[in-house]
Amino acid sequence: MISSIAVDRNYVFVSLPRMKAAGGVPWVLGILPLPSSRQPLDQAKIIPYPNWDLHAVGDCDQLQNPLAMEVDPNTHLLYVVDTGRAGVLTDRPVNACPAKIVVYKRTSAYHGVVVSTHVLPDDVVDRNSSVLTSVVLDYTHPHADTVRYAYISDAGQNKLIVHDLINNKTWSYYDSTMSVHDKENITINGQPVNIQLGLSGLAMSPDFNYLYWTSMWNDHLFQMPTWPLRDASLSVGEDGIPGIQARDLGVKVSNSDDMVHGKDSLYYGALTKDAVYRWEKRHDLLTQHVPEDAVTMTTQSQLVQNWVTMQWPDSLCLDEAGNLWFTTSRTHLFLSGNLDFNDTSTFNFRIFKLPVSDNSYLQDIVPSGPVVG
Repeated sequence: MISSIAVDRNYVFVSLPRMKAAGGVPWVLGILPLPSSRQPLDQAKIIPYPNWDLHAVGDCDQLQNPLAMEVDPNTHLLYVVDTGRAGVLTDRPVNACPAKIVVYKRTSAYHGVVVSTHVLPDDVVDRNSSVLTSVVLDYTHPHADTVRYAYISDAGQNKLIVHDLINNKTWSYYDSTMSVHDKENITINGQPVNIQLGLSGLAMSPDFNYLYWTSMWNDHLFQMPTWPLRDASLSVGEDGIPGIQARDLGVKVSNSDDMVHGKDSLYYGALTKDAVYRWEKRHDLLTQHVPEDAVTMTTQSQLVQNWVTMQWPDSLCLDEAGNLWFTTSRTHLFLSGNLDFNDTSTFNFRIFKLPVSDNSYLQDIVPSGPVVG
């Protein structure tokens, strides 16, 4: 199955996780060149990235199980988060390698090189239980020269991993909202689905002042200022930061696995609706006449919905041309062993592109006006 995607100009990066088995997936990262208008989209082939060398299980110099990645549209660098554990949902996972962040630069149409590797220490990311599912990047302020921090959701331990990319230091942060467990099951297409992982989706405000998170275990959206998260002395510990707590912005229409922030709005997959929604945040800021630390989630609009083709919308990202990209992988059927690989009437794994007139939170541009409707 496809776990995550990231879009850079005319290329889509895809990760192919090792979740239900340690073996069987020779490459866990690929690149999908978008075809020209003369070639049907479904004829495009995934090519191993950054080259054709195998991503061997147990070789810690290679990727093991990347579940999250992000492209910086300003530098076109690809940041890949590798959990390091293969076969994490099996009785015998291979936990030989540490988690890491690998940064790639594309050198030709389909190939790239490693720019840097950041190994995440075992005392922060547990080799036996951590599952790193989402990542956002932090420049610290608009128009800065370099990405400074990466924030990663650990859905296995329900905590936030913070990595300083400049000083190569890692710490974690926990807030009780990350482990709020309201629902053991969610219903997708009439079928109850047991949720095995918690904290999942992250989103970063375009001014880098606020981090948002959500969990598959509940349908609330939470907000936290980034300035205390950047301070390792404040972020360590199991009780959060005294006097600084996450804020509940309200209830989304559904539980989500992933979300993304644009220059204007926040987008999320609605698992129980087989749909993608948009919180028009900048519109709510203007109509409520409040700063970001006081806004509530009011304007939620359904962008697309389909009971057949959009089961488990996930891995949302925005490109430089105002398009929202996301995957649908029927993850609930894949994980339960009920996915029909012989059914050719429809596709199990899809990548969607949807015009939304919004851009990545990282893109160094100034938006024009709020998007509504």
